[in-house]
Amino acid sequence: MNVTIDNLDGNGALDYTGAVIPGVPLRIERQLNEPTICNFKLAPNITNLPVPLRLARIVIADDSGAVLFTGYIATEPALELAGEGFSGPMYVATVSAISDDVLLDIQGISNMTSSFAQPAGQTLE
Repeated sequence: MNVTIDNLDGNGALDYTGAVIPGVPLRIERQLNEPTICNFKLAPNITNLPVPLRLARIVIADDSGAVLFTGYIATEPALELAGEGFSGPMYVATVSAISDDVLLDIQGISNMTSSFAQPAGQTLE
């Protein structure tokens, strides 16, 4: 599994795969007529990565490169104190992302002229 997150800070998409906590499952929940939700936990201090920001772009793919989820982080990740490390306190970030479907659903239908009882050539003009 590959997790890349772009914090939209000009550094591009960063690989957060090593920061995903392996004991906690990464969940992608799909329901009919609702946006897809993805939840997982990160330990960004371990890999010296920044904590993902709200509205950061996220892409999750499997090992063969097939994309499983694309979306954005809907809220600020919740930080939980995991303990003390050599460099100070260690935090676990709980990330909740929502799929791009929501953005597509917000867009309205374009205004089209009526094409009732007209030849196909005239409707394409």
